[in-house]
Amino acid sequence: MRRKAVAVALSALLGTLIAVTISGCSRDPEKGKRKYLESGLRYMKKGRFREASLQFRSALKLDTRYVDALYNLAQAQMSLQDWSGAYAGLQRAIQLDPDRADVRLSLGGLYVRTKEYAKAEEEANFVIARDPKNAAAYEILSISLMLQQEKEKAREALLKLTELSPQSSNRLLKF
Repeated sequence: MRRKAVAVALSALLGTLIAVTISGCSRDPEKGKRKYLESGLRYMKKGRFREASLQFRSALKLDTRYVDALYNLAQAQMSLQDWSGAYAGLQRAIQLDPDRADVRLSLGGLYVRTKEYAKAEEEANFVIARDPKNAAAYEILSISLMLQQEKEKAREALLKLTELSPQSSNRLLKF
C-alpha cells in the first residue's frame, strides 16, 4: 500500500515537472521572439507588410534590443513608405549593433531616397572600410556621389562596382 502511495506521489511530481517544463518552453522569450520574426518574414515574402510589421513589433515587445526585428520592421516600413518609422528603427538597430552592414546599407539607401547624399556616402564608406568587396555599398556610394556631382569619385566607385558585380553596374547605368 505504501509503495502504491509513493508511486502515485512520484507520478504526480513527474507530471507536474513535465507540465512546468512544457509551459516554460512556450513562455520562453527567445523562442517567442524568433517565432514572431519568422512569421513576419513569411508575411514579407507575401507582400503583406502591415501584418509583417505587427509580427516584428510583437517580437520587439519580448526583446526591445532584438536587432533582427528592428531591421525587418524597418524594411516593412520602407515598403509601406513610412520613412520616419524606418529611419528610427534603423538608427536604433545601429545603436545596438554598429557593425551590421545590412542595417547600414538600408540606412544608406534611405538617405539616398531622402536626398541626404553625404550621409548615404558615409554609410557606404563605413561598410566598405569593413568589407571592401561589398558590391551593395559601392552601389550606394556610386549613386550618392553621382547625385552630389562628384563625377570622378563616382566613376571610381562605379568601376569598383563593375569589378565586383557587373549586373549591378549595368542597372546603375540605366539610373
